[in-house]
Amino acid sequence: MKGVLFPGDSRAVLTDLPKPEVAEGDVEIRLTASGICGTDLHYWRESPSARGGRAGVVPGHEVVGHVVSSASTTGHVRVGDRVVASTLHVGCGQCSYCHRGATTYCRLKRILGRDLNGSYGELVVVPERAVTVIPSGVSDREAVLLACNLSTAYSALQKANAANGKLLAVLGLGPVGLSAVVLARYLGWKVVAVDPQPSRRELAQSLGADWTLAPGAPEYIQEIRELDPNGGVPAVLECSGASQAQADGLRMLAPGGTEVLVGSGPGFQLDSDYMLAPELTITASGCCKTYEFDDALALLNRRAIAVEGILGPTFRIEDVGLALEHAANGNDGKVLFDWT
Repeated sequence: MKGVLFPGDSRAVLTDLPKPEVAEGDVEIRLTASGICGTDLHYWRESPSARGGRAGVVPGHEVVGHVVSSASTTGHVRVGDRVVASTLHVGCGQCSYCHRGATTYCRLKRILGRDLNGSYGELVVVPERAVTVIPSGVSDREAVLLACNLSTAYSALQKANAANGKLLAVLGLGPVGLSAVVLARYLGWKVVAVDPQPSRRELAQSLGADWTLAPGAPEYIQEIRELDPNGGVPAVLECSGASQAQADGLRMLAPGGTEVLVGSGPGFQLDSDYMLAPELTITASGCCKTYEFDDALALLNRRAIAVEGILGPTFRIEDVGLALEHAANGNDGKVLFDWT
Protein backbone atom coordinates (compact mmCIF):
# COMPACT_ATOMS: atom_id res chain seq x y z
CA MET A 1 0.00 0.00 0.00
CA LYS A 2 0.98 3.63 -0.41
CA GLY A 3 2.09 5.39 2.77
CA VAL A 4 4.25 8.13 4.27
CA LEU A 5 6.95 7.85 6.94
CA PHE A 6 8.64 10.61 8.95
CA PRO A 7 12.36 9.68 9.27
CA GLY A 8 13.19 12.97 11.04
CA ASP A 9 14.36 16.53 10.43
CA SER A 10 11.16 17.66 8.64
CA ARG A 11 11.30 14.96 5.97
CA ALA A 12 8.33 12.97 4.68
CA VAL A 13 8.96 9.90 2.53
CA LEU A 14 6.21 8.45 0.34
CA THR A 15 6.83 4.72 -0.04
CA ASP A 16 5.25 1.32 -0.62
CA LEU A 17 4.40 -0.47 2.62
CA PRO A 18 3.13 -3.99 3.35
CA LYS A 19 -0.62 -4.44 3.45
CA PRO A 20 -1.67 -4.50 7.12
CA GLU A 21 -2.88 -7.68 8.80
CA VAL A 22 -6.39 -7.82 10.22
CA ALA A 23 -6.62 -9.62 13.56
CA GLU A 24 -9.74 -10.74 15.38
CA GLY A 25 -11.83 -7.76 16.41
CA ASP A 26 -10.17 -5.44 13.87
CA VAL A 27 -11.54 -3.56 10.89
CA GLU A 28 -9.56 -2.47 7.84
CA ILE A 29 -10.32 0.99 6.49
CA ARG A 30 -9.45 2.33 3.05
CA LEU A 31 -9.04 6.06 3.50
CA THR A 32 -11.08 8.60 1.59
CA ALA A 33 -9.95 11.62 3.61
CA SER A 34 -7.51 12.57 6.36
CA GLY A 35 -5.81 15.69 7.64
CA ILE A 36 -2.76 17.28 9.22
CA CYS A 37 -2.84 17.82 12.97
CA GLY A 38 -0.40 19.84 15.06
CA THR A 39 0.84 16.58 16.57
CA ASP A 40 1.86 15.44 13.09
CA LEU A 41 3.99 18.56 12.73
CA HIS A 42 5.72 17.83 16.06
CA TYR A 43 6.57 14.31 14.85
CA TRP A 44 7.67 15.58 11.43
CA ARG A 45 10.10 18.08 12.98
CA GLU A 46 11.70 15.60 15.40
CA SER A 47 15.32 14.59 14.89
CA PRO A 48 16.07 11.07 13.62
CA SER A 49 17.32 10.11 17.08
CA ALA A 50 14.13 11.39 18.70
CA ARG A 51 12.03 9.51 16.16
CA GLY A 52 13.85 6.26 16.96
CA GLY A 53 11.67 3.22 16.28
CA ARG A 54 8.69 5.45 15.57
CA ALA A 55 10.31 6.39 12.26
CA GLY A 56 8.89 3.11 10.96
CA VAL A 57 5.34 3.85 12.15
CA VAL A 58 2.96 5.51 9.71
CA PRO A 59 1.99 8.82 11.39
CA GLY A 60 -1.41 10.47 11.61
CA HIS A 61 -4.62 9.82 13.51
CA GLU A 62 -7.41 11.51 11.53
CA VAL A 63 -8.89 8.49 9.76
CA VAL A 64 -11.98 8.69 7.53
CA GLY A 65 -12.87 6.02 4.99
CA HIS A 66 -14.76 2.84 4.15
CA VAL A 67 -14.43 -0.52 5.85
CA VAL A 68 -13.01 -2.97 3.28
CA SER A 69 -12.58 -5.99 5.54
CA SER A 70 -13.65 -6.89 9.03
CA ALA A 71 -12.83 -9.49 11.65
CA SER A 72 -15.43 -8.01 13.98
CA THR A 73 -17.13 -10.33 16.41
CA THR A 74 -20.04 -7.95 17.12
CA GLY A 75 -21.23 -6.84 13.70
CA HIS A 76 -21.39 -3.26 14.92
CA VAL A 77 -19.30 -2.20 11.91
CA ARG A 78 -19.74 -3.89 8.53
CA VAL A 79 -17.85 -3.96 5.24
CA GLY A 80 -18.86 -0.90 3.21
CA ASP A 81 -19.60 1.31 6.21
CA ARG A 82 -18.21 4.83 6.12
CA VAL A 83 -16.37 5.35 9.41
CA VAL A 84 -14.15 7.70 11.39
CA ALA A 85 -11.54 6.73 13.95
CA SER A 86 -13.26 8.14 17.03
CA THR A 87 -10.34 7.74 19.39
CA LEU A 88 -6.65 8.15 18.64
CA HIS A 89 -5.84 6.57 22.03
CA VAL A 90 -6.93 3.00 21.45
CA GLY A 91 -7.51 1.46 24.85
CA CYS A 92 -7.42 -2.19 25.86
CA GLY A 93 -11.21 -2.34 25.97
CA GLN A 94 -11.20 -4.23 29.27
CA CYS A 95 -10.17 -1.84 32.08
CA SER A 96 -12.43 0.46 34.08
CA TYR A 97 -11.20 3.50 32.17
CA CYS A 98 -12.09 1.98 28.82
CA HIS A 99 -15.50 0.90 30.11
CA ARG A 100 -16.35 4.53 30.89
CA GLY A 101 -14.97 5.85 27.61
CA ALA A 102 -11.78 7.36 29.04
CA THR A 103 -9.36 5.48 26.80
CA THR A 104 -6.66 8.16 27.24
CA TYR A 105 -6.24 6.92 30.83
CA CYS A 106 -5.80 3.27 29.85
CA ARG A 107 -2.40 1.90 30.94
CA LEU A 108 -2.27 -0.44 27.93
CA LYS A 109 -3.44 2.04 25.32
CA ARG A 110 -1.86 2.31 21.88
CA ILE A 111 -1.83 5.60 19.99
CA LEU A 112 -2.66 5.94 16.30
CA GLY A 113 0.31 7.37 14.43
CA ARG A 114 2.68 6.65 17.31
CA ASP A 115 2.26 2.97 18.22
CA LEU A 116 -0.23 1.95 15.50
CA ASN A 117 0.11 2.78 11.81
CA GLY A 118 -2.08 5.78 11.13
CA SER A 119 -3.69 8.02 8.56
CA TYR A 120 -0.72 8.75 6.29
CA GLY A 121 -1.25 5.28 4.81
CA GLU A 122 -4.07 4.35 2.45
CA LEU A 123 -5.12 1.36 4.60
CA VAL A 124 -5.55 1.59 8.38
CA VAL A 125 -6.33 -1.32 10.71
CA VAL A 126 -7.77 -0.61 14.16
CA PRO A 127 -9.99 -2.44 16.64
CA GLU A 128 -13.66 -2.10 15.80
CA ARG A 129 -14.26 -0.36 19.14
CA ALA A 130 -12.08 2.54 17.95
CA VAL A 131 -14.33 3.57 15.04
CA THR A 132 -17.75 5.15 14.64
CA VAL A 133 -20.06 4.94 11.64
CA ILE A 134 -20.51 8.35 10.01
CA PRO A 135 -24.14 9.35 9.42
CA SER A 136 -25.08 10.53 5.94
CA GLY A 137 -25.53 14.11 7.12
CA VAL A 138 -21.81 14.51 7.87
CA SER A 139 -19.28 14.91 5.04
CA ASP A 140 -15.86 13.27 4.92
CA ARG A 141 -14.26 16.71 5.31
CA GLU A 142 -16.26 17.44 8.45
CA ALA A 143 -15.48 13.98 9.83
CA VAL A 144 -11.74 14.66 9.48
CA LEU A 145 -12.10 17.79 11.62
CA LEU A 146 -14.23 15.84 14.12
CA ALA A 147 -11.63 13.07 14.39
CA CYS A 148 -9.37 15.30 16.45
CA ASN A 149 -9.72 19.09 16.41
CA LEU A 150 -13.47 19.50 16.87
CA SER A 151 -13.84 16.70 19.42
CA THR A 152 -10.78 17.98 21.33
CA ALA A 153 -12.33 21.46 21.53
CA TYR A 154 -15.66 19.99 22.63
CA SER A 155 -13.99 18.08 25.47
CA ALA A 156 -12.03 21.15 26.58
CA LEU A 157 -15.19 23.23 26.75
CA GLN A 158 -16.73 20.70 29.14
CA LYS A 159 -13.94 21.59 31.58
CA ALA A 160 -14.20 25.36 31.22
CA ASN A 161 -16.83 25.93 33.93
CA ALA A 162 -18.24 28.92 32.07
CA ALA A 163 -22.00 29.09 32.45
CA ASN A 164 -24.31 29.92 29.55
CA GLY A 165 -23.98 33.58 28.58
CA LYS A 166 -20.58 34.05 30.23
CA LEU A 167 -17.35 35.04 28.52
CA LEU A 168 -14.68 32.72 27.14
CA ALA A 169 -11.22 33.67 25.86
CA VAL A 170 -9.70 31.41 23.20
CA LEU A 171 -5.94 31.80 22.79
CA GLY A 172 -4.53 30.38 19.53
CA LEU A 173 -6.74 30.14 16.45
CA GLY A 174 -5.60 27.00 14.71
CA PRO A 175 -8.25 24.34 13.93
CA VAL A 176 -8.78 23.50 17.63
CA GLY A 177 -9.15 27.13 18.66
CA LEU A 178 -11.47 27.91 15.76
CA SER A 179 -13.54 24.83 16.60
CA ALA A 180 -13.80 26.14 20.16
CA VAL A 181 -15.10 29.47 18.85
CA VAL A 182 -17.86 27.72 16.86
CA LEU A 183 -18.85 25.45 19.75
CA ALA A 184 -18.81 28.23 22.35
CA ARG A 185 -21.07 30.42 20.23
CA TYR A 186 -23.45 27.48 19.84
CA LEU A 187 -23.52 27.22 23.65
CA GLY A 188 -24.41 30.89 23.88
CA TRP A 189 -21.11 32.16 25.31
CA LYS A 190 -19.50 35.43 24.34
CA VAL A 191 -16.06 34.79 22.85
CA VAL A 192 -12.88 36.84 22.64
CA ALA A 193 -10.43 35.23 20.20
CA VAL A 194 -6.69 35.93 20.39
CA ASP A 195 -4.00 35.21 17.78
CA PRO A 196 -1.03 37.15 16.38
CA GLN A 197 -2.07 36.43 12.78
CA PRO A 198 -4.61 38.92 11.33
CA SER A 199 -6.14 36.46 8.87
CA ARG A 200 -6.84 33.98 11.68
CA ARG A 201 -8.52 36.69 13.72
CA GLU A 202 -10.66 37.60 10.71
CA LEU A 203 -11.62 33.96 10.28
CA ALA A 204 -12.56 33.68 13.96
CA GLN A 205 -14.75 36.75 13.61
CA SER A 206 -16.52 35.23 10.60
CA LEU A 207 -17.17 32.12 12.71
CA GLY A 208 -18.85 34.10 15.47
CA ALA A 209 -16.16 35.55 17.77
CA ASP A 210 -17.48 38.70 19.46
CA TRP A 211 -14.05 40.30 19.83
CA THR A 212 -10.64 39.55 18.32
CA LEU A 213 -7.31 40.77 19.64
CA ALA A 214 -3.62 40.38 18.89
CA PRO A 215 -1.43 39.36 21.84
CA GLY A 216 1.69 41.16 22.94
CA ALA A 217 0.64 44.78 23.46
CA PRO A 218 0.99 45.75 27.16
CA GLU A 219 -2.69 46.67 27.43
CA TYR A 220 -4.23 43.67 25.67
CA ILE A 221 -4.77 41.60 28.82
CA GLN A 222 -6.41 44.56 30.53
CA GLU A 223 -8.66 45.05 27.51
CA ILE A 224 -9.88 41.48 27.90
CA ARG A 225 -10.34 41.82 31.68
CA GLU A 226 -12.53 44.87 31.13
CA LEU A 227 -14.92 42.94 28.89
CA ASP A 228 -16.49 41.32 31.96
CA PRO A 229 -17.91 43.25 34.94
CA ASN A 230 -16.25 40.77 37.31
CA GLY A 231 -12.82 42.02 36.27
CA GLY A 232 -11.78 39.13 34.08
CA VAL A 233 -13.05 36.22 32.04
CA PRO A 234 -14.36 33.15 33.88
CA ALA A 235 -12.67 30.74 31.48
CA VAL A 236 -9.71 30.59 29.08
CA LEU A 237 -8.97 27.89 26.51
CA GLU A 238 -5.25 28.00 25.73
CA CYS A 239 -4.88 26.26 22.36
CA SER A 240 -1.46 27.46 21.17
CA GLY A 241 0.89 25.69 23.59
CA ALA A 242 3.03 28.85 23.84
CA SER A 243 4.41 29.49 27.32
CA GLN A 244 3.68 33.22 27.15
CA ALA A 245 0.08 32.58 26.09
CA GLN A 246 -0.37 30.18 28.99
CA ALA A 247 0.89 32.85 31.41
CA ASP A 248 -1.29 35.52 29.76
CA GLY A 249 -4.32 33.28 30.15
CA LEU A 250 -3.93 33.25 33.91
CA ARG A 251 -3.64 37.03 34.01
CA MET A 252 -6.94 37.58 32.20
CA LEU A 253 -9.00 35.30 34.49
CA ALA A 254 -11.60 36.60 36.93
CA PRO A 255 -11.39 35.38 40.54
CA GLY A 256 -12.34 31.72 40.66
CA GLY A 257 -11.66 31.36 36.94
CA THR A 258 -10.33 28.36 35.05
CA GLU A 259 -7.65 28.08 32.37
CA VAL A 260 -7.88 24.92 30.27
CA LEU A 261 -4.59 23.89 28.66
CA VAL A 262 -5.20 22.30 25.27
CA GLY A 263 -2.13 23.14 23.18
CA SER A 264 1.10 21.18 23.53
CA GLY A 265 4.18 23.28 24.18
CA PRO A 266 7.64 23.54 25.73
CA GLY A 267 6.66 24.24 29.34
CA PHE A 268 4.44 26.23 31.69
CA GLN A 269 5.40 29.47 33.44
CA LEU A 270 3.57 29.00 36.74
CA ASP A 271 3.09 32.02 39.01
CA SER A 272 1.59 30.32 42.03
CA ASP A 273 1.64 33.48 44.20
CA TYR A 274 -0.59 35.25 41.67
CA MET A 275 -3.04 32.32 41.68
CA LEU A 276 -3.55 31.88 45.42
CA ALA A 277 -5.78 34.77 46.50
CA PRO A 278 -8.16 34.67 43.50
CA GLU A 279 -8.18 30.84 43.68
CA LEU A 280 -7.52 30.28 39.99
CA THR A 281 -7.67 26.81 38.50
CA ILE A 282 -5.45 25.31 35.81
CA THR A 283 -6.65 22.10 34.21
CA ALA A 284 -5.52 20.10 31.21
CA SER A 285 -7.60 18.62 28.43
CA GLY A 286 -6.43 15.96 26.00
CA CYS A 287 -8.43 13.76 23.66
CA CYS A 288 -12.16 13.51 24.15
CA LYS A 289 -14.07 10.76 25.91
CA THR A 290 -16.15 8.37 23.81
CA TYR A 291 -19.45 9.95 24.86
CA GLU A 292 -18.09 13.44 24.10
CA PHE A 293 -17.20 12.34 20.58
CA ASP A 294 -20.74 11.07 20.10
CA ASP A 295 -22.15 14.39 21.31
CA ALA A 296 -19.97 16.40 18.91
CA LEU A 297 -20.91 14.10 16.02
CA ALA A 298 -24.59 14.62 16.82
CA LEU A 299 -24.14 18.40 16.61
CA LEU A 300 -22.66 18.05 13.14
CA ASN A 301 -25.30 15.60 11.98
CA ARG A 302 -28.22 17.80 12.93
CA ARG A 303 -26.43 20.85 11.47
CA ALA A 304 -26.40 22.64 14.83
CA ILE A 305 -22.91 23.94 14.04
CA ALA A 306 -21.21 24.91 10.77
CA VAL A 307 -17.50 24.10 10.46
CA GLU A 308 -16.82 24.37 6.73
CA GLY A 309 -15.16 27.73 7.30
CA ILE A 310 -12.45 26.07 9.40
CA LEU A 311 -11.46 23.70 6.58
CA GLY A 312 -8.57 24.71 4.37
CA PRO A 313 -6.89 23.43 1.21
CA THR A 314 -6.93 19.81 0.08
CA PHE A 315 -3.82 17.99 -1.16
CA ARG A 316 -3.03 14.60 -2.67
CA ILE A 317 -0.81 12.38 -0.53
CA GLU A 318 1.81 12.59 -3.30
CA ASP A 319 2.13 16.26 -2.34
CA VAL A 320 2.60 15.55 1.36
CA GLY A 321 5.70 17.73 1.58
CA LEU A 322 3.86 20.77 0.25
CA ALA A 323 0.94 20.06 2.57
CA LEU A 324 3.14 19.85 5.66
CA GLU A 325 4.98 23.05 4.74
CA HIS A 326 1.65 24.81 4.24
CA ALA A 327 0.44 23.74 7.69
CA ALA A 328 3.79 24.47 9.37
CA ASN A 329 3.85 28.02 8.02
CA GLY A 330 0.71 28.87 9.98
CA ASN A 331 -1.55 29.31 6.97
CA ASP A 332 -5.28 29.48 7.59
CA GLY A 333 -7.55 26.47 7.59
CA LYS A 334 -7.37 22.79 8.34
CA VAL A 335 -5.17 21.01 5.76
CA LEU A 336 -6.82 17.91 4.29
CA PHE A 337 -5.79 14.96 2.13
CA ASP A 338 -8.12 13.50 -0.50
CA TRP A 339 -7.38 9.79 -0.97
CA THR A 340 -10.01 9.18 -3.65
